Amino acid sequence: MNYDQTRSNFNKEGSEFVPASIQELTPREKEVLKSIAIGDSAMEISEKLGISESTIKNHKTRIFRKLNVKTTAEAVFLFASSQGVL
Repeated sequence: MNYDQTRSNFNKEGSEFVPASIQELTPREKEVLKSIAIGDSAMEISEKLGISESTIKNHKTRIFRKLNVKTTAEAVFLFASSQGVL
């Protein structure tokens, strides 16, 4: 099954949807997102990677911004589909 990965934002001035930019994740952000995808908590991820929980939350915020998503499910879906899992 091939899903369309195009994301859009609504441009109020032009009253139209425009493609949203999706930025590349850093290797660490990918590592955090993979751990989130398998169900690890922020505490488990921080212990596994040797960084604080607040750093994990900062990574998650940057991941959401870069992928232009609002939920963890969206972020995991986009990442999985980009890796050919879906």
